[in-house]
Amino acid sequence: SPVVPLILGCLAAGDGCPRRGPLMAPPPGCSANVPFTALEALTLIVRILGADVGDLSGDDVDPLAVTSAAPAGSVAEALRSQDAVLTVVDLMNRYLPVFERQQEQHLRLEALRALLLQLSVPPPGAESPWWVEGDIGHGGRGDNRRRLVDMTIYMLRHVNDELGFRSKIAALRCLHCLAFLSPDCRAHAMQVGCAELVAAVLR
Repeated sequence: SPVVPLILGCLAAGDGCPRRGPLMAPPPGCSANVPFTALEALTLIVRILGADVGDLSGDDVDPLAVTSAAPAGSVAEALRSQDAVLTVVDLMNRYLPVFERQQEQHLRLEALRALLLQLSVPPPGAESPWWVEGDIGHGGRGDNRRRLVDMTIYMLRHVNDELGFRSKIAALRCLHCLAFLSPDCRAHAMQVGCAELVAAVLR
């Protein structure tokens, strides 16, 4: 399907972000011009993954209680791939100076919603997400796991009570998913002061 490379290309376009892999290549017959803004591309991710779990907004889904796995080869499965998740993280990283000025609040919220739906815990028996350790002591993808934790903590630390606390709630739920499934993510979060931060946020 050309949908996923089109969406990821829109998120990466114009910001000097190198294309990461096959999913980032323009679909056959499509030009390099992008038809969507970053906000629109993020909203497409939220709508597609939200439909997959029964919550189009991404605000009400319980990411730890997903009852069905996306079919193999589906658009939803591709949008939870390593390329897709790291493209959203890259976008958030590029916009950090803007977010720190408390600008583009809707873009930040939509990025956190997209990331939350990408990190949703699969139902029992389904294949584990790419960022979860495959075996005890397995160190592959450790850098990317730490990137996910660091970005989510950074967002939580700098987000205000904007948009009815929705951005803050989405960041907390992203952290919950990471800590719930991955011992490496949980350990790294504790090392960088996540417990104290969460306690302060919840006061």
